[in-house]
Amino acid sequence: MLPVTKGVRRSIVAWVAGAPLRQPRSGLYQVVGKVGHATASPERAPYREHVSHPCAWRSADAGLLERLTLKLDQKEQAVLLNIAQQLDADDADVTSLDTNAIDLGPMEQRLDEAQHSLTHGHGLVLVRGVPVDNLSLGAIEKLYWVLGSRFGVPVSQSVMGDRIGHVTDVSGKDPNERAYRNSLELPLHTDISDIVAMLCIRPAMRGGVSLYSSVATVHNVMLSQCPELLAPLYRGYRMHLFGEQSPGASPVTEHYVPVLSERDGYVSARIVPEYIDMAEVELGEPLSELERAAINHFLAIASDQAHCLRLTLQAGDLTFINNYAILHARSLFDDFPEPERRRLLLRLWLKGHECRPLDTTALDARRDGIAPQTERESSYFAGDTARKANRGRYGETLV
Repeated sequence: MLPVTKGVRRSIVAWVAGAPLRQPRSGLYQVVGKVGHATASPERAPYREHVSHPCAWRSADAGLLERLTLKLDQKEQAVLLNIAQQLDADDADVTSLDTNAIDLGPMEQRLDEAQHSLTHGHGLVLVRGVPVDNLSLGAIEKLYWVLGSRFGVPVSQSVMGDRIGHVTDVSGKDPNERAYRNSLELPLHTDISDIVAMLCIRPAMRGGVSLYSSVATVHNVMLSQCPELLAPLYRGYRMHLFGEQSPGASPVTEHYVPVLSERDGYVSARIVPEYIDMAEVELGEPLSELERAAINHFLAIASDQAHCLRLTLQAGDLTFINNYAILHARSLFDDFPEPERRRLLLRLWLKGHECRPLDTTALDARRDGIAPQTERESSYFAGDTARKANRGRYGETLV
């Protein structure tokens, strides 16, 4: 059991008594927008029930990986290869493909079953054996678009409006670049779409391990070991928007975004630890001891080897992640010097054809993705908040 300090205990007493955790400062102005009091949000009592559901898995569970995996046989691979080659001969843009007109044969039923498992089952699907060798990048993207569209509608992943993201290192160890475009360690977090899909084309030279952890399992462990720390997580935190807010808007959410929320027995999550840290720096308001302890315990439990599944994706591995049920992360990696050998994954954010029950008033669930900004040509964050929030986390890489 993880320890809870006396100071945290005192903060818990204050919380139960109804005292605020901290008072936000007013009158704070930044060059990029006005920052002030957070908008009041309805009080949400923590969900106090144990979640007994297939999504409440642990990495130590016997046979887990086998249950999560859909391995393509040679006939299915041949069907996909033929589709990719036909699409490659077509000059149509990937986003204009009529995916419903493309017949995947016997795979259709297997993908329907995988979609049901993603929404109402384990929340994580690993498809192995997608053909990527000896195909052009354009052909792979089109095939990937077809497969992803069976699960949902691709949405914008950044202010650049990209709907197929190239997960590759363009900036080294730079925290001002979006995490999918650098090589830093990426802590367990969620994105903002219903589903995150990742297709591995080339793994890194070293590192780049993918990690997955069940939100329901973290909730269950905290309910058992430190239930007093659930309250801050269900209340939420203000989060930095990393420059993705509309022009003139606050760089920090004007409301508290709950880390955990519940609807019809489904516990869902929304968390990006770095964005919580950045909001703390931007606002000049340190988190209370209770708030910090809740986040630290949440992440420690999620990262525990008994709970967290670790996979080194290989070429042709495709994961579908229920973004509300599963936290995901990536270890730091070192890459090959040759550009043609460098780590490359393709990412889709999908608005699911099916969606689990959600408390949409609590979740920062932008199911349609990040609104494109026509004047933006890069996702690079120009401020120094990320560097300040991350100083010391990566040793001497940040100065």
